[in-house]
Amino acid sequence: MRTPLAALTVVAALLAAGSASAQARPPGRLEVGGGVGAMGAIHFASVPALEIAPGGKTLTLFQSQSGLETTPAVVARLGIRIASRWWAESAFGLGSTNLVTDITHDRETGAATVSEPVTHYAVEGGLGLRLRGASPGRLKPFLGAGGGYLREVHDGQMFVDTGWSAYAGGGIHYALKQAATGAVKGLGIRVDARAAFAGGGTSLDGDVHVAPAAGASVFVRF
Repeated sequence: MRTPLAALTVVAALLAAGSASAQARPPGRLEVGGGVGAMGAIHFASVPALEIAPGGKTLTLFQSQSGLETTPAVVARLGIRIASRWWAESAFGLGSTNLVTDITHDRETGAATVSEPVTHYAVEGGLGLRLRGASPGRLKPFLGAGGGYLREVHDGQMFVDTGWSAYAGGGIHYALKQAATGAVKGLGIRVDARAAFAGGGTSLDGDVHVAPAAGASVFVRF
């Protein structure tokens, strides 16, 4: 897959279709949240180290296979209700992972593994839609999609890679407290799962990569 635009287009169409039957709800409600999440491992394409021998013959010195391990992160989120069941949100994530390279078929050492810590920063923005009628009461499912900016800092801060991110998925809000009056209108738990797309950054093959991601957080509505 070279671009997530097709997936985002499908999700956007679903969100737009759902808005036609939106129930009236006061817009502009503020939601602040924070929690933890994780993105699955990403594997880059195998890269051979080649040597041109006398006579123009190409020899493979070794093969290298690199990838990023699962990335756990802490996430802070801010959302603003912009229409009946629609909201816009921004999120900041800070995670830590390892860039791991497996070297095989080396004529001298045989095989080896090299690992380097990478700090992962992400700033994203997107839209969310609470689904109507799917679940009454305190449990509210939703869909969401968006994108943002990646910054990945290698061990010792000697190298910095930048790239982009995108996501599409959904989840649930579960309200522990709901109130029509007072400063705090709601308190609850959010759980979401998504397909996370990434381009640029530490990618060693230039491809767009997709990995599963999930998170859990608490939220307060004002």
